[in-house]
Amino acid sequence: MAGKNFNTIMLHIFEVEGGYVDHPRDPGGATNMGITIGTLSRWRGQPVTKEDVRNLTKMEAKNIYFNYYWEEVDCDDWPSGLDLLMMDACVNSGPRAAVRWLQRALGVSTDGVLGPVTKGAVRSSQSLLDLIRACLNERRKSVRSFRNYDVFGRGWENRINSVEHRALEMSKNG
Repeated sequence: MAGKNFNTIMLHIFEVEGGYVDHPRDPGGATNMGITIGTLSRWRGQPVTKEDVRNLTKMEAKNIYFNYYWEEVDCDDWPSGLDLLMMDACVNSGPRAAVRWLQRALGVSTDGVLGPVTKGAVRSSQSLLDLIRACLNERRKSVRSFRNYDVFGRGWENRINSVEHRALEMSKNG
């Protein structure tokens, strides 16, 4: 696995995602280390059980994260800090949502597809710190409209605040 900050960012992801959960109000169902039963089934190419999710290893989770999220939004192409922001947003809400929040922050067409216009807008962005803040503000606005905000909102807000702190630090250190 490549990825200039991938292993460092995975420490954050594993910290915020925790272990096995199967909350009745979480539409993802059984989840371990942030990997849902649906994602694990897709990865393995066959239906899996809750027990399979419970027994997921960190190595398999990292492989899933790298292939389905890190590479999906080209995290290696982003400056430090923005890569964390994008990876965390992908894990929490999916790659299309992460890209849409970035696109809204950049003021470009919001189609959820990471293409040359979005990448060019990131490269020409005047301030990485401002872009990180703007993207996280778009994420905040979005999660506040989620139907399960009453149950999970406090955790989502804390997570976004943590990402903001870490992403800004990473962007300063380079």
